[in-house]
Amino acid sequence: MPRHGKVYALTGEEGMRVKQLRKDANGAWHMYSFNPDQWTYPPEPLTDDMRILGRVRWHAGDDD
Repeated sequence: MPRHGKVYALTGEEGMRVKQLRKDANGAWHMYSFNPDQWTYPPEPLTDDMRILGRVRWHAGDDD
């Protein structure tokens, strides 16, 4: 089960995608793009054909 606001790798008919998942007040999940052009890339509903591959984590900085 995804967690609200976390980023996931997903796969479906359109191929693999990396999106932030958010749950709305009605309990429906939506995929959000990090592209600042939200007009061209608006939130999309998470459909039954989408499969969550895993959570995406990112680390930056020195390992020292």
